[in-house]
Amino acid sequence: MTVEQRLEQLEKRSKRLTVALTMMAMAAITIQLSACGNEFEAQDDDEECPFIYTAADCATEAIAKGLRIGGEGYDFEGDYGTKGCYAYDSGTYEGIAFFGTGGDPADMEAEAQTAKGKYRVTGPC
Repeated sequence: MTVEQRLEQLEKRSKRLTVALTMMAMAAITIQLSACGNEFEAQDDDEECPFIYTAADCATEAIAKGLRIGGEGYDFEGDYGTKGCYAYDSGTYEGIAFFGTGGDPADMEAEAQTAKGKYRVTGPC
């Protein structure tokens, strides 16, 4: 087997594992929402949604909101300038979520730099 064939094989496996992980996260979210039954209430405009403090919770919530997990050459989780869970609504990283490590809760609750198209991904309201 050539190096190119092996790389292609590994890339296919990586894609399959990514799809499997995404499907498992979606199944977990579906189960969690099913457990709520008919108790869902519309979000009050004044209600603040909870902040997210872990990379795992960030990934779960980002997937639930239809965002990609990391991309454009950057890992999902890293020591980024913005700490905590955030995503982009415009520009090169539009629709991609990231989790900045190394911050404390105050850093993770601080407003994301909206001038750069960033916004804070929050938990379910």
